[in-house]
Amino acid sequence: MPGKLRDNFRGLADVWEFLRVAPRLRAAHVLKARLPVADLLQRFTPPVRGEPQEDHVGALQRYVWWWLGRRWLRVPGNCWTRSLVLFELLRRYGFGDVRLIVGVRKDAEDLAGHAWLERGGQPFLEPDWEEVRGMKPLIEHPTEEAPPP
Repeated sequence: MPGKLRDNFRGLADVWEFLRVAPRLRAAHVLKARLPVADLLQRFTPPVRGEPQEDHVGALQRYVWWWLGRRWLRVPGNCWTRSLVLFELLRRYGFGDVRLIVGVRKDAEDLAGHAWLERGGQPFLEPDWEEVRGMKPLIEHPTEEAPPP
C-alpha cells in the first residue's frame, strides 16, 4: 500500500473503515440499478454518530478514490456511486449536516446529470465545481439541511 494512503490510518478502526469502503462501493453500484431511489437512499443513510471528525474528511475521500481507481473492483467512478458512499461514510463520522444532491442541467440539446455532496449550502468534496454550476436539484437528501453542530 502506498505510503500516502497508509498515513491516513490513525489506528485499526481506520484500517477497518478503509476495508469496508470497497464492499460499500460495490453494493452502491449494484443496488442503484435494482432499488428505487428512496430505498437506496434509506439503505445508505446510517444514523449520525458523534461529533464531526473534521480532521478525517480528507482520508475518507481518499479511501473512496483509492478503491474507485482499482479496475478489478469493477465499480465505475461515477458521481452517483462516489457521492452515495461518501455520504454514508461522512454520516458515520458525525457529519449530519452533509446532504446528497442529484441534479440535472440542459446543455444545448442534451440533459446532463450529476450527483454531489453539499455542506452549508456549498458543494463539499466535489472534485469539479464546474460540473455543479447550473444544475437544478431533483433530489436533496435529507430534505432538510441539518444545523451545524
